[in-house]
Amino acid sequence: MRCKVLCPSVALLAYLMICQHVRAQCTQPSFTSRNVILTAEHLSTPSFPDGSTVTFECVIGHKPVDLKASKSVTCQGNQWTNLELSCTRKSCGSLADFLYGRYEMTGNLFGDTAKPVCVEGYMLAGQETTRTCRDQGWDGQDTVCEPVKCSAPPAIENGQLEDEPLESYDYSQAVSYRCNKGLNLIGQSTLHCSEDGTFKPDPPKCVGKLWFKCQSRDERKKNHLGVDSG
Repeated sequence: MRCKVLCPSVALLAYLMICQHVRAQCTQPSFTSRNVILTAEHLSTPSFPDGSTVTFECVIGHKPVDLKASKSVTCQGNQWTNLELSCTRKSCGSLADFLYGRYEMTGNLFGDTAKPVCVEGYMLAGQETTRTCRDQGWDGQDTVCEPVKCSAPPAIENGQLEDEPLESYDYSQAVSYRCNKGLNLIGQSTLHCSEDGTFKPDPPKCVGKLWFKCQSRDERKKNHLGVDSG
């Protein structure tokens, strides 16, 4: 740049001010595809003068692909040099099966999840808690699976259980109902203690013969009733 000289000292000062104003600089660099972020001391700076050097680090939950890769770039003119650092998701490793249960995992890298599942005949103790692979490893603790227990089955109107009810029942244990004399049973007479701690299917009902005769053949089949020829 050539400056018109009117006075040596004034011209020099003006030249320096103009050159300082138009000096090359770089905007804040970004390499998001490499899973990196500027270190804290550079985050709030929007632009950097020529010759500046800035440093990157891996975003949370990631680690360098190459530990020897340079983490810095330098502003040259108005462009940054290439960044060597590239980061990949951290691994939390696989979760081992636990007593009477296992995990259904989406993966074992940062952000992946693991859902606890109990083996047949057991259920989760307390609320289900899905674990997540975090920056420092899997969060939470192993879930506890306890044997499925069902409380006494529900009573039915105009009917009763075939046997005296127990305080609790084990998984798959069955109970049977019968109706009072002269009444017909609608539905399944036998229920089983299911995996969620309740008896299934729904308990049957006991109805009079008049109601029974008013049902169509299709309705009788639907309600698990015998179909006579009348």
